[in-house]
Amino acid sequence: MYIFLPPFVTTKARRGFRQAPGAGETVGINRDGIHQLIERMTSTERGIEELYDILDRGMLERDVELSLPRFTVEKELPVSSLFGALGAGELLQPGKADLRGFLENSSDNLHLGDAVHRAKIEVTEEGTTAAGATAVFTFRSSRPAEPAVFNANHPFVYLIYEKPSQSIIFAGVFRTPTSPAETN
Repeated sequence: MYIFLPPFVTTKARRGFRQAPGAGETVGINRDGIHQLIERMTSTERGIEELYDILDRGMLERDVELSLPRFTVEKELPVSSLFGALGAGELLQPGKADLRGFLENSSDNLHLGDAVHRAKIEVTEEGTTAAGATAVFTFRSSRPAEPAVFNANHPFVYLIYEKPSQSIIFAGVFRTPTSPAETN
């Protein structure tokens, strides 16, 4: 598992606060830096190349004392909206999709029905053993490193990445631990 931390809040970033309408209190437009981190990694071709460069070559492997909260993320998406976003929505429409090539000796028109895609990741003490033994951070140094300490008690982006196929298999954002005890 790869973990990316948002940048530290700077004076310039603090300017991104506004007055909440009618609430009488200042609310951060982006108080945790996650939005900027995701934008930086995905909004331009250079950012995407930089992300893959970091994932493939730019990180050193080192031992890490990892305090990661237990969490479960589950998301369900209708396949029709995913196909539509990919420009393949016609595959789900009778009369528009022509998938007869998938059937032997058939003149019947075939189309896909609706389905649901469900993604789930569950991080527990047992399930993070490998991630806790070795983690990867974006820093460069020639000196031998002592085990780093990473206490995930703040927002972070996590990725499960397969290097041989250069595929991000799962990605998510963790925003808030449920209690301090879960991050020890």
